[in-house]
Amino acid sequence: MKELWKRTLRALCLLLLTAFVTMQNITVYAADTPSSAQYAYVTNQSVYFYDVTADYGWAFHQIDYLATVGVAKGTGQYLFEPEAGMTRADFVLMLYRAYGMSNYATSGTLFPDVPADAYYADAVRAARSLGITSGDGGKFLPDAPISRQDAMVFLLRTLERAGYQFTNSSLDGFVDVAQIDDYASDSIGKLVAAEVIGGDEQGRLAPRAGVTRAEMSVMLYRAMMIENSATGPHYVAHPARVNVCVGDKIYSGATIVDYDSKRNYAGLMTLLDFRKTDSGYEVKLGASEPIDKQITWSGGKLLVNGSEVPVAENCLSIQVAPYCALAGLQSTSGVYSAGEPAFNDKGEVVAVYYQRG
Repeated sequence: MKELWKRTLRALCLLLLTAFVTMQNITVYAADTPSSAQYAYVTNQSVYFYDVTADYGWAFHQIDYLATVGVAKGTGQYLFEPEAGMTRADFVLMLYRAYGMSNYATSGTLFPDVPADAYYADAVRAARSLGITSGDGGKFLPDAPISRQDAMVFLLRTLERAGYQFTNSSLDGFVDVAQIDDYASDSIGKLVAAEVIGGDEQGRLAPRAGVTRAEMSVMLYRAMMIENSATGPHYVAHPARVNVCVGDKIYSGATIVDYDSKRNYAGLMTLLDFRKTDSGYEVKLGASEPIDKQITWSGGKLLVNGSEVPVAENCLSIQVAPYCALAGLQSTSGVYSAGEPAFNDKGEVVAVYYQRG
């Protein structure tokens, strides 16, 4: 378990450093340096999955974190299917990735209903070896939906194997406490005490309900953000970490310098500074900027509010809802209604941020 503990520490310390588009070293505008870029765009939705929209304000950052560190995968075509149910196999696979259990995949035995060549076989083997799952009636039931209480049991066991020592919490305040099965009560109480889970607006834990992929992502993210304290392990929020777009790259988990909880960091904002540090990326943001200029690109000419402006040779066209870099300027006819150009120190447009019309 020493190796699992080391991997866990690395996972907890890992910031979201990877660029979305190329997964290569940072570049902002091909014609510019980060310090001369004018704008940053702070997203309010996933930068990885088209179906994790602004409606998932409670989950998109967590989903993107798990995607960046390789824990959560999409279902293809840049889709995450956040409302789809989570199976027992897929949840154990997420735990396997999150807490670096690969060293335990060779020592355990498989359940009779887990094919040796299944994509989740190593994860189940490791989880069984570590005592995270003991199966159900001698079987694992990989394709069965995982209940919320079973997910909490698996998660708590994983965290305890990683070295955390939890205190317990009374569950009497939840209106459906009687629905919690005895085997899950201790695990749920400890995760409640650590603030990894909580009830809904009606004070329900819904222990026997299924778990969606979005809900599971939030639960696992909070577990990965646990830090030890004098009162035991607790989830620690990081509101200063945001998905930020600079030039044609997207950085998930960049830290806002001088973060102010009273400010609304969203949309196009003046970029005061952007840099790579030993621990991640830092961004300093100024005022919010409207995307309200009329942009026309026709016949090799760029017009901004009817006036032609010079264009850098490598100018980028950027769509911000959802955010993606486009290959060169696009015609705005019938597609976009407004935009905001970014200029370099020569007065040339190096990027255009478009808002969907």
